Amino acid sequence: MEELTGNAFYSFLFIGMGMILLFLEVFIPSGGILGVLAFFCAAFGIYGLFTQGRPLLGFAAIGGTATLGVLGLKFGLKRLHFSGSMTPEASTSVDTRINDTLTGKEGLTHTMLRPAGVAIIDGQRVDVVAQGNFVEPNVRVRVVDITGNRVLVKEVSSGATDVPESDSVS
Repeated sequence: MEELTGNAFYSFLFIGMGMILLFLEVFIPSGGILGVLAFFCAAFGIYGLFTQGRPLLGFAAIGGTATLGVLGLKFGLKRLHFSGSMTPEASTSVDTRINDTLTGKEGLTHTMLRPAGVAIIDGQRVDVVAQGNFVEPNVRVRVVDITGNRVLVKEVSSGATDVPESDSVS
């Protein structure tokens, strides 16, 4: 132990290992284990510099380690940021059950639309979004617009109606 803390080479080696482990933490999912190891390696190396009577090098190592740690964290957070994600309107992925033939068709709400919910249109369950206010279950709605996977419906009449046999889902 005395050899590790008494030699400047080993102190810088531990600081370097800490920085390498911190770099690997950004790219390897370890659940924070590599980050903890990086902290302890760098701290042990800095401790060694102080015990050798080199406080100026110790403070410089603290500043350099902190700077590299902040830059590594900043880079890691940018890597996790989903800036390239697409909005639903710009998405090219479309549910194959939804097609433009549903536009103008009527159906019944299966669940309450707040404003999103499920409606039975042409005998199939479709995830829909209500235009305007909330819509109660078993209310007749008409498909107004389809954009990607977003099916916009509007209430046709207020009040409950009975579910026709062709629109029921078991």
